[in-house]
Amino acid sequence: MGIGRGKVLLWVALAAGFLLTLLARPLELPTSPGVLIGGYAVLVFLAATAGWLWGLLGAGAALGATILLLQGENPGIPAIGGLMYFGVVGLVEGGMGMWRRRVKSAARPPNKLDLVCNEVLFDDSPTIVHLVDEEGNVIRRNRASRTILGWPARNTLHLSEYVHPEDIGRLRKELRKLFDLGRIQGVELRFISEGQHSVPVEIHARRLSPKRAVLTALDRSEVMELRRKLAEEEARYRYLIEAAIDTMDSGVVLIDAGGKVIWANKAVERFFGIPRDSCIGLPARKVLERLLFRIDNRAEFEDMVRYAYGEGVAVENVECKVRPGLQREERVLQYSSYPIENGGRIDYYVDITQLKRLEADLRRKTQDLEEMNRNLKEYD
Repeated sequence: MGIGRGKVLLWVALAAGFLLTLLARPLELPTSPGVLIGGYAVLVFLAATAGWLWGLLGAGAALGATILLLQGENPGIPAIGGLMYFGVVGLVEGGMGMWRRRVKSAARPPNKLDLVCNEVLFDDSPTIVHLVDEEGNVIRRNRASRTILGWPARNTLHLSEYVHPEDIGRLRKELRKLFDLGRIQGVELRFISEGQHSVPVEIHARRLSPKRAVLTALDRSEVMELRRKLAEEEARYRYLIEAAIDTMDSGVVLIDAGGKVIWANKAVERFFGIPRDSCIGLPARKVLERLLFRIDNRAEFEDMVRYAYGEGVAVENVECKVRPGLQREERVLQYSSYPIENGGRIDYYVDITQLKRLEADLRRKTQDLEEMNRNLKEYD
């Protein structure tokens, strides 16, 4: 609480004392000391919270004068005036004492231990720490900055020296936000080292004054390298999986949770005569329409597939007959579709053309045998 507010509270306390003195008898107010002290204690408590010890004593003296006057035990105007005088003196002395303490505290130099600790934390921080101006120019930098970025003999750097040219505009925009709002955090961009190597960093900054800010930059080189290696491993395993799927005799179509085709193997292209690259990225329902133009039993097959897609259920062993045409042979395929955990689906097309031919050949031979048996019976 400030000095000005403390003065107001204490002068209010004195004014209340005078009013009680002047108005108690004409207005027939209660004159019990307990009642007066109870009401007066609120104002005195407010004064005490301001830290004004002398002011509290002055207010107490004024209260004592008021109680004596109201109880009819007034020893005389001089005594009351003296008490009020000492109360006012206490107020003034308390205010001056508080003001002197505040001025002395503001002028006191920083603790040497605090300065040493701050210096150690700044210089020994494992992250890059820069004291920057409004333009982003480095006024002071720590040991990590010299180690990671270079320029070990320099304490200052220009913005264009240590920030990647493609990220200078973005950093300036973030600096305007920093000096407007007071802080920024989680900004990812690139620094440039003395050897012209890109250093990916994550920036956090706080404004210290209208023209100064402290900026910390976490070196993310190791994280980015791990991400790159992980991406390479994922690409390699994806290639192996795709290569394995491509060698399958069955047609395989992978559909993501959004209902789009994300992969189709070469067997699908061979079965339907449709380039698989033209299917990838399209909605599965649209790809289905392209397949239906090549199928004889279209209505029956379409009903089963749309039911599986719409209800999110599995269907198995649905036969479809592919008509012969350009870049495709006549085939009989067995279709199965299964939902997967991530919300997508896997569609399988198994070529059972040869099996159907064998079944037809077997039926024909069976019929021939039956015909021969009937002829033998008639001959007998």
